[in-house]
Amino acid sequence: MPSKIFLKILYPIILLLAGCSLTPARMPTDPAMMADMMGPADSRISKQTGQRMFIATMTDASHRELTGGRPINPMDMQGSVAMPAGYKKFIAEVQSRYGIKRVADWPLKSIGVRCLVFEVTGARDRDAVLREVEQHARIETVQPMQHFEALGETYNDPYLKLQHSYQKMSVASSHRWATGKGVQVAIIDTGVDLSHEDLKGQFSGSSNFVDSNEDAFNRDVHGTAVAGLIAARTGNGKGMTGIAPDASLWPIKACWSAQPGDLSAQCSTFTLAKAINFAVTSEVDIINLSLAGPGDDLLARLVQQAINRDITVVAAVGADPEYSFPASVNGVIAVDQSENKRNEKVYVQTMGNKILSTRPGNQYDFFSGSSFSTAQVSGLAALIRERKPHLSADTMKELFTSDRTRYRVAVPDMSQGVDACRLLARLAGAECMDGK
Repeated sequence: MPSKIFLKILYPIILLLAGCSLTPARMPTDPAMMADMMGPADSRISKQTGQRMFIATMTDASHRELTGGRPINPMDMQGSVAMPAGYKKFIAEVQSRYGIKRVADWPLKSIGVRCLVFEVTGARDRDAVLREVEQHARIETVQPMQHFEALGETYNDPYLKLQHSYQKMSVASSHRWATGKGVQVAIIDTGVDLSHEDLKGQFSGSSNFVDSNEDAFNRDVHGTAVAGLIAARTGNGKGMTGIAPDASLWPIKACWSAQPGDLSAQCSTFTLAKAINFAVTSEVDIINLSLAGPGDDLLARLVQQAINRDITVVAAVGADPEYSFPASVNGVIAVDQSENKRNEKVYVQTMGNKILSTRPGNQYDFFSGSSFSTAQVSGLAALIRERKPHLSADTMKELFTSDRTRYRVAVPDMSQGVDACRLLARLAGAECMDGK
C-alpha cells in the first residue's frame, strides 16, 4: 500500500521543449562527442522568446573547414573564449547579413551535423529571415523553433483499485519470462526524483539539458510518474511495481517547470534534439517520448537515426491531428490511451486513465493521458527486449501492431490494453499461467 497519496485536483499537463548535462554511467568515449554533454548553466527559453528563434544546421565537413578541426566550446555564448578565426568570421558574417544573433550551437554527432540556434533581432519577420539564411552556402537546413506538449492529466480517487492497468494487462504473469533485466530505457522528459523509495537504484545515469539545478531535477513530477510506470522496484515492500522492474532507467531532462511541483513544463526543439542525440550516441535500447507536437524535420532525422540503430522509440499521440509528432515518424511505436479514429498513425492503445505511479518525495498519485500509456508500452518493450536483445526496431513495432487482437484486453472504461502475458508467452513459446 502506498505510504502517501498526494491529494490534488485534475489539471492538464503542458510540456514544451529545451538544454546541459550531468554525467551518465555509460559515457561516449569519443572526445568529439563530449561536447554533446556540455551546455550553458541555464538554457530555459520561453515560448514567446522562442518565436523569434530558429535552428540552422551545417554538415560536420563544413564545420571542420571553418574551424580547422579545432573544438568550439558550447559554453561560449558570447564569444568570450577565442574561437578559430574562420568560424568567428562566419558567425560575424551571418549575424551582420541577416540581422540575427547566435544564441548557441552544439554538435549532433548521431546525424553528423552542427546545430546552431539564432535569434532574429529587430522587427524583421522570422519566416523571411529563414528563407534568406537557407540560401547560404554553409547552411544545410533551417527551421523554426518548435514547441511540444506532454499528454496527460492528474487525478486522485481513494476508491480506485490501485494499479488496475497493471492487473488488467497481466503484467505479473509476464514476469515469469522477463523483467527487463539488462535493458536501458532513456526517458526524455522533465527530471526524475532519483531518490524516490520505489525508484532508488533503478538508474544507470542521468543527464540534464536544461540547467545545473539538481534539486529541481529531483522535484519534477511528469518524468517521475513516467519512470515509475516503466520500472518502479518490486519486492521492496514499498508502494507499487513497474512493468519492467529490472530495467535500467536513464532520465534525460529536456523540459523544465515554471514552478517546483508543477506538471506543466516548457522545452525547445533544440534541447530535445540534444537529448535524443545524446540517447542515440549513448546506445540505449529504448527511448520514451511522452510528448507530442507539430512536425519537426531536425527531430525527425534524429528519431529516424535511432530507429536505424534498432533503438525502439515509443511516443505519445496527441488528440489534435496536427500534434502527432514524433509518433508520426515511420518506425516509431505510436501510443494513445484510447481509440482515435482521426489519427491513422495510432497503432497501440493502452490504458491511460487514472494510473497509479510515483510522485517526487516518496509520494504516489493517479495520472491519466497518453504520456502514461506511452510509458507502459516502453515497459512492455523492455520485457520483450530482454527476451530478444537483438530484435530490430521494425520487428519490435510489428509485435505491437500486427495481429494485435491476440494481445488485446478490454477494460471497464472502454479503453484497450496490451496483454503482456500473452505477448511474452508467445516469445517464450509457452502459455500464460492463467491459461490465456
